Amino acid sequence: MLIKSLKMQNFRQFKGTTAVDFSCDPNQNVTIILGDNTFGKTTLLQAFNWCFYETVMFDNNPDFLLNLEMANGMMNGDSETVSVEICVIHNSIEYVVSRSQQYLCANNKVTGAKKCQAKVSYKQPDGQTESVRALEVQNVIENILPKDLSTYFFFDTERVRSISTRKDVSDAVKGLLGLSIMDNAIKHIGTKGNKKTVLGKLYGAMDTDGDKRARDALDMIQSSEAKREAIKEQLETCVSQIKQYEARKGQLDDILRDNQTTAVLQKKKEDLERLLSAENSSLESTTALFFKEFSKGSLQLFAQPLLGRANDFLAATKIDDKDIRDLTAPTILELIKRGKCICGAEICDGNDAYRHLMEELNFVPPESIGNTVRHYREKLLSFSKNADHIYDSLTSRYQEIYRSKARIQEWEDELADISVQIKGKEHMKRYEIELVDVKNV
Repeated sequence: MLIKSLKMQNFRQFKGTTAVDFSCDPNQNVTIILGDNTFGKTTLLQAFNWCFYETVMFDNNPDFLLNLEMANGMMNGDSETVSVEICVIHNSIEYVVSRSQQYLCANNKVTGAKKCQAKVSYKQPDGQTESVRALEVQNVIENILPKDLSTYFFFDTERVRSISTRKDVSDAVKGLLGLSIMDNAIKHIGTKGNKKTVLGKLYGAMDTDGDKRARDALDMIQSSEAKREAIKEQLETCVSQIKQYEARKGQLDDILRDNQTTAVLQKKKEDLERLLSAENSSLESTTALFFKEFSKGSLQLFAQPLLGRANDFLAATKIDDKDIRDLTAPTILELIKRGKCICGAEICDGNDAYRHLMEELNFVPPESIGNTVRHYREKLLSFSKNADHIYDSLTSRYQEIYRSKARIQEWEDELADISVQIKGKEHMKRYEIELVDVKNV
């Protein structure tokens, strides 16, 4: 990552717009900013942290970022904006990262919005600027510089003094491998010129005229020197291996640091795939029920307009009002044959009772047409109610199918985005296992 420029607006001490351009020259790429205490060097550092990660560490009023002079001059209803914009070059691509926060004066008190707005854009190879979607902004920032590593790049040198000194990696590895004991043994054996070492004490106590003690001492010296040389060779071999392991550890650390979000994305991908599988099964079942109900009730549903016209026609004719309910032609003929009505009136050819019964015969061939119409209209009403139920059920099924397809499309789009992000990084688990093995050597 190469930082190209920094632009601030109303950020703490920096009133108005303040811009800093950093050197991008391959041979002179270090920019030094000098200033007395309280002149804003630490504020510049915090601007990077706030823009990238929305975090700041100020000693006083850390949550209030608006320039105090601007804040004190605000009236009720006024608003001001605090923003930081950073231009960086990462993997040969130029990114612009920005974050802003709105401040409003109400009841003579200036407060900032609870949520900051972060944006990221980048230049395509053809020079066109493309904006990153809001859901992907923080992921892009983490890919440029992970938050966990930011403390190694953005740190206050005045605070570093309080941090204890860390032991050298080589010494730590020696301790894990037990090489420190060998190193101490070599120092303990020492040389004959050092009177405090084993060799030095043996040479100092040896009788130059020679006796058994001298020969024994000489044999011990020779044996110790042989062991010393063997230990020295072993130590050199171990040191060489340590360098190889350290180099590989550095490579693995770099790989995993650049791809630390892959495991989280992979887990999310697996969860989405399970949700998609279940949703597709549910969609298939709901669709099958929709077509089953449609096939069973479509005749009743589509016949409604025609049946409605028939019902209106029969209601207009009032045929069912012209006869006696459940009266049939055989019944009338039987009354005429008997010559007497059930009420006791005489029925004979030519009288009023006879004429009325003969008129009724016009409406009962052979069953009462009025009864037939009434029965038809009753069945038509039941048919219509059943059609309404079928329509409501089909509508509910269709809405469920529509919602299910919408969820499936949303999850498939999210899966596609995740697949693009983790492409080529599927073997991170293997690198993690290898790193553990290297550390345990």
